[in-house]
Amino acid sequence: MVDNSTVDPKSDLQARDMVYYDTVIDTNLVYKSDAYKFMYLSDQKSTETWVILQTDSRGLNGTPHTAFHHPYAKESDPPRESIEVRTLVFYDD
Repeated sequence: MVDNSTVDPKSDLQARDMVYYDTVIDTNLVYKSDAYKFMYLSDQKSTETWVILQTDSRGLNGTPHTAFHHPYAKESDPPRESIEVRTLVFYDD
């Protein structure tokens, strides 16, 4: 996951659509940048979770993130599992 404060939205992100059979989702194409600072949770347990900002109506940028092949994973290690839950949050200023 990329530290959002190291992302320059004008040069690092490009708006795009993910088009599915029955819906279209707004997302961003993320370009490589040497300025990025990455975060990784080593030995994450099933009781540990990440909560990340994907979008904000006030113009805050989402957090670029991805999955990757772990070069030190063993064949005997359990496979990676993840779930994505989207939540809408409304609050008064």
